[in-house]
Amino acid sequence: YWIINPVIARMLEEKHDIHFEVEASTRVPNPLEEPVDVYFSHRRAEVINKSLVARPICSVPQGLFASPLLLAVRNPPRVPDDLLQWPCLGRQGEPEWELIDPQGHKHLTPVQPILLATPNDARMDLTLRGLGIAQFNLPSADEAVESGKLVRILPGYTLQNMSLYAFLLSRRLIPQAVQIFLRYTTEEAKKYFPD
Repeated sequence: YWIINPVIARMLEEKHDIHFEVEASTRVPNPLEEPVDVYFSHRRAEVINKSLVARPICSVPQGLFASPLLLAVRNPPRVPDDLLQWPCLGRQGEPEWELIDPQGHKHLTPVQPILLATPNDARMDLTLRGLGIAQFNLPSADEAVESGKLVRILPGYTLQNMSLYAFLLSRRLIPQAVQIFLRYTTEEAKKYFPD
């Protein structure tokens, strides 16, 4: 929403001939049966509908975070395998976290979460309450880290970046307003992730 909301506001202020309906769901819509112009997802491999074409929007850096409340009970994890001993808050369809060490080696860490939740806000709230370690994109966690409400876990490791895609119906002419929406979305994403 931190990329899309400014785009919606911009288009409404510019008075484009467009109507927005925004729905958050883990379900891949069928645009042949539903009136969906654009579907955003980072799970490209799961979108197997051949009538959809993917357009890359941005690549979003990820990190693992916990509340100081959780870290007060014991020392923070030092290596990815330590995460197996900690409560984790995951997302549906993501059974593991891929962490990359300073030498570039990948560590696939199975996640046995106490909660699976796709909405970022749900996982953020429970993480802030000290109930588990969770993965967030860096921009969404920055403010909480700066205020001392969250701590970056395993900061020497990087997580596989999350690539965000816009999926469109390949057989349909793209309306001008949707083309503008996609262009503005890419511009907004580049403010945060210029590469």
